Amino acid sequence: MTLQHIPFHLDCPFREARSYVHSASLCNELTARFAPYDAMSLVLRNWMTSRVCFTPVDAPRPKSGSGHVTITRGDVTRSWELSEDTDMPVVRRDSYDEAALADPADVTEKTIHSEPKPGATVFDRLIAANKVLINKELNPGVKLIAAKVSLGRFLPNDAPFDLELASHMGTRIFKSRILSNGTSCGELVFYGE
Repeated sequence: MTLQHIPFHLDCPFREARSYVHSASLCNELTARFAPYDAMSLVLRNWMTSRVCFTPVDAPRPKSGSGHVTITRGDVTRSWELSEDTDMPVVRRDSYDEAALADPADVTEKTIHSEPKPGATVFDRLIAANKVLINKELNPGVKLIAAKVSLGRFLPNDAPFDLELASHMGTRIFKSRILSNGTSCGELVFYGE
């Protein structure tokens, strides 16, 4: 299957009480559209509350730069800038029990382990586990928002993984390494608000 480099949009529902498009929702939608991929990176610069538009980077720039995504399959890499279509606000809301996806008891020495959970995607578990890891290790007392999700290889939903808290800058920026079978395969960057 060719990795097409065309504009597209996603209508992601809000999850539970959130009033912004959740990073795991975007990653899940991108995986449904482009998997299997060899690498994926999603960077969010601000919250989005409307339809998310993906514009190829070689096209004219969108109105606002809400973030960008890069997907690699084989020797082909494609990148898109993210923007919002504010004429299409999010109206759907899905249930989401983030607390059921990660247990603070699974944290040992700045690392959390995650096993597959019924109905949960690997991205649902990554985001939930990283929040638990940061809160248990550092207790920063801030709302944690995913700013970057990056995988150097495809991880299926049934993949176990470990997250290792790699660094942090006070209570504002938190970086974790994603490990699969003991090998680093990506990173998560969260910021505290």
